[in-house]
Order: sequence, then C-alpha cells, then structure tokens
Amino acid sequence: MKKETGITIVALVVTIVVMLILVGVSVTVSINGGLFNTTKESTYKTEVSQVKEALEEEIVQRKARRESVDNITIADLDIPNKIKDKYKDKLIIIGKDIYYDPANIEKDNEETWLEDMDIIASTKLFTYNNNGDTITGLSESGYAAIENGVTKFVMPTKYVSKDANGNRKVTTITTIGENAFNAKADGKEACAKIKSIVFPTTLKTLKTNAFDGCSGLEKIDLSNTQIGAIGNYSFRNCSNLAEVKAPDTLKSIGAASFANCKNLLKIDLSKTQVTYIGQYAFSYCKNLKEAILPENLTGLDSFAFWHCEKMEKVNLGRITSVRPYCFQYCTNLKNIEIPDSVTYITERSFQCCSSLEKLIIPSSVTSINFEAFASCEKIQEIRIPSSVTTMSSNVFSQSAKGGKMYVPFTKEEGKPSGWSSDWNKSGATIIYADETT
Repeated sequence: MKKETGITIVALVVTIVVMLILVGVSVTVSINGGLFNTTKESTYKTEVSQVKEALEEEIVQRKARRESVDNITIADLDIPNKIKDKYKDKLIIIGKDIYYDPANIEKDNEETWLEDMDIIASTKLFTYNNNGDTITGLSESGYAAIENGVTKFVMPTKYVSKDANGNRKVTTITTIGENAFNAKADGKEACAKIKSIVFPTTLKTLKTNAFDGCSGLEKIDLSNTQIGAIGNYSFRNCSNLAEVKAPDTLKSIGAASFANCKNLLKIDLSKTQVTYIGQYAFSYCKNLKEAILPENLTGLDSFAFWHCEKMEKVNLGRITSVRPYCFQYCTNLKNIEIPDSVTYITERSFQCCSSLEKLIIPSSVTSINFEAFASCEKIQEIRIPSSVTTMSSNVFSQSAKGGKMYVPFTKEEGKPSGWSSDWNKSGATIIYADETT
C-alpha cells in the first residue's frame, strides 16, 4: 500500500513538471507564432470600430441639434477614456472621416489594420516631392475629400514610404511647396473650399503662392511650427482669413504674402524675430485695425499697408525709412509715431491718411519726399526738426487745414536751400522758430 502510494505521488509530480514544461513551450510557440499578435490586432480593430461607431453617433446627434460636424475631436466621443488616451495622437477626425498620421504608427501591420477598417491615411490626401520632405499639393483623395464636404485638413509631420529594398522609410516634412494649394493653379479651385489647416510642427519653409486664393481659410496658426520666412504671395487673396498666429522663429514676411485678406482684423508680430516685411505684404487688408510689429523690425517695404482703410494703430519698430506708398489710404490712422531710427520719408508714404491728427517728425529725419503727407486734412499739429535739410514739393499739399506747422527757421531766414519752393501748399498756420517759446 505504501509502495503504491509512493509510486502515485512520484508519478503525479512528474506529470505536473511535464505539464508545466509543455505549457511553457506552448506559450512560447503561441507568442512567436503570432497568436499574441493576432489578439493584439483583434483588440486594435475592436477599439477602432468603437471610435468609428461613436463618431457616427456623434454626427447624428449634432445634426439633430443643427450643429456643425466639422470640429469633432476624439475627446468629444462617448468611448472609454483608455481608448481616448490611446488614440488621441494617432487618429484625426475631420467631419465624417477619420485620418491618421503615420508618424504615430509604430509598425507596418498597425498601418494595415487601419486600412482594413477603411480609415484613410492623412498622408494620402496630399502629394509630395521625390524626397518626401515637401507637400506639393492635394492628391486625388484630397480633392475627393473636398467634394465630400471636408473643409479641415491636418498635415502629417512625416511621410512614410518604402525604399528600393522594401524597407520602411520615414521622412520628416519640412516644406510646403510653391503653388501647393494655389486655388487657381490647381485648375479646380477646390482649395478655395478649405476652411482650416493644421500645419505640421516640423514645418520650416512656406514657399511662394503656397495658399494663394484659398478664400475659405478662416484662421492660420503657425505658432507651433519652425517657419523662418513666409514666402511671397503665400496667403494672398485669402479673403475670409480673420486671424494669423505667427511662430517666434519667423524672421521675414514676403511680398504680398497677405495682400487682399479683407477680413484680417489684427496682426501681432511682437514675439517674432521679423526684421523685414515685403512690399504689398498687407495691402488691401481693408478691415485690418491694428498691426503690432516687432521692435527689431528694420525693413518695411513700399505699399506694405497700402489701402488698409480701417487701420487705427501701428508701431514702426526700428525701421530706417518709410518707403513709398507704405501707408497711403490708411484713412482711419489717427496717430503715427515715427521712430528716431528713420532717416528719410519717401514719396506719398502717408498720403490720404485723412484721420491723422498729429505729426512729430524726429530729429533723425533728413529728407521728406514728394506728397509724403498730402491730403491729410485733419492734422492739427506738425513739427519739423532742423535736421530736415531736403524737402520735396507738395509734401503737405491740402493737409492740416486750420492746424499749425512748426518750422525750424525764422521768417526772416526763410526756408533752407534744400527745400522746394512749393514744399508746403497746406492749410496750416506756419509757426516760425522765433515765434515759439
């Protein structure tokens, strides 16, 4: 009896050991053989399905409340928080569609799982250059998205492709190419329907005409990008653009880059490194009320704020000259402080600033050119320093009606030799140097 019991116990122990070994082998085989990955894939698909179902329900509810469905986020969906946290940086919702940024996809098979769920990759909405670092425009999928009512686009930070050997290649996107989203250049004018763009944080370059004619754009937020220069005509004719946020890396704004942006109300460049603003940069921004320019600004080109008819306030940084026609027809501009870095004021730079009330020219100025302040009827006080040795004709023509003009010479001395004989032609009372106390 003892012998039988002993044999049974030994057998039992051996059996248990063998079973444990087999279980261990089985687990190893299962993991290496793909059972674990299959489970992960199934979980992934289930979770993504939950996102899609929740999105569809949210759209139904918003439409029932007659609300917009263009601004839905992962956070808005009725799904578990763990799913929200898991996919908040992977999945992007645009209207009724879900997109993803491959930069946040770790493995190729995960990319496949997403495609199996009929989720369109955000990269597929755009075209790229051969290097993959530049977005060159919309793809056919992008145009189709617009036709289906998509108005918001999220640009990826990375372009995922395959090299010659079939290996995964990831390229950082740094540039938006010339004419990439030019509403007329694309031949379809589809880009005019885009209302919002989320720019890649890796963006460094914005080339000529990039978004010219995108009249649907309402807001431009470049604050999280690394852009150093906004190219010529980049946002020209974006007539619905109301707000622009610039990055602190910005150093220059190209010619006509925001020209004819009729709904732009304010531009704040105070925290940027901008030293130069090109000609016509903000021309015909008819509703622009205030321009806050950086203190380190040294170059403000001709026509920069031409026909900004509602502009009330602008600072001029440390510019060295006021270029031709720069503020012509800024009819609501009441006060202008010309910095002591300015040495000359060119022709018609403030012509027809009909609301300008006071003008103090700093002692750094040596030259004022043709009709610089002509037709500024409401100026009540003009002070001209002795440093001004050159004064062209008609500088104050039809200006300062009923106002006073303080000149740096006596009536007996007469004007300096470098002043034109018809420099004045204003309606102001001349106050000579020997008449002031």
